[in-house]
Amino acid sequence: MTGIHNLMAKNGDGNKLIWITEFGAPTSGRGGTNDVFVSEDTQAQILSQAAALYHKQSWSGPLFWYNWQDSNGDSSENHYGLVRVDGSHKPAYDVLTALTRKIS
Repeated sequence: MTGIHNLMAKNGDGNKLIWITEFGAPTSGRGGTNDVFVSEDTQAQILSQAAALYHKQSWSGPLFWYNWQDSNGDSSENHYGLVRVDGSHKPAYDVLTALTRKIS
């Protein structure tokens, strides 16, 4: 992201914010050979570390997590949620809750 911002600044867009959209990490996937996923605890660590690093930058805009809730299916695409299919919270949900309390 720093490289992208440096390029933007070089071209006169340094005052614009960079938004991170559809950021996340899936916690399951058995649908194909390309499915890569992390543990639920690692998903929470990724969110925490990304927020800490990203918000140190003056050019950081919003960071959007993908996705709110897991859906049924074997593909890792179905398991980016902060909430499991049954509605129970993953550890990353608690991280997001704590982060939003800090900024409100």
